[in-house]
Amino acid sequence: MKRSLESLLAICVLALGCALEHAQGESAPRVGDPWPSLYLALAQLELSGAQRERIAALQKSEAAWIASLERAQQIAEAALREGEVRQPFDSTHVGILVRRKAEITAYLRGTESRLVSAILPLLEPAQRSAFSRLRSGSAPGEGVASGAHRKPPRLHAQANPADGSGFPL
Repeated sequence: MKRSLESLLAICVLALGCALEHAQGESAPRVGDPWPSLYLALAQLELSGAQRERIAALQKSEAAWIASLERAQQIAEAALREGEVRQPFDSTHVGILVRRKAEITAYLRGTESRLVSAILPLLEPAQRSAFSRLRSGSAPGEGVASGAHRKPPRLHAQANPADGSGFPL
């Protein structure tokens, strides 16, 4: 348990250090495009110069936060990979690392949602429709709520129900 807390503390310190380093003006290496569907959809729209400038400003306003989250995600992934091979295997520690990585991913997804919601009012109605269709990957006229290709819900097993560590079957 003590080793788990020490490892979690080390991850937090590393992530905080990366965030502070970026805040001081040093750029963190980019992992890659966090939202290819967002940028690909925007690239396929016929945007005016003013729309492009406003969207670029919105993207720039989120850039530092995204870079910090991407760096924290890199650190979380490295810690998770280390935890997976550590002997003896500590499922509680790995579960904590998995939840931390999922939390960072959720923050990234929330940032994407916030950015999309800020972009939508900048688009004309036809552009909004095309943007939504491109982002969802659906064909024209096919609703997002269409259940034609819906997968059945996944079952989850609990490794230790007391700590909430579950995994899909």
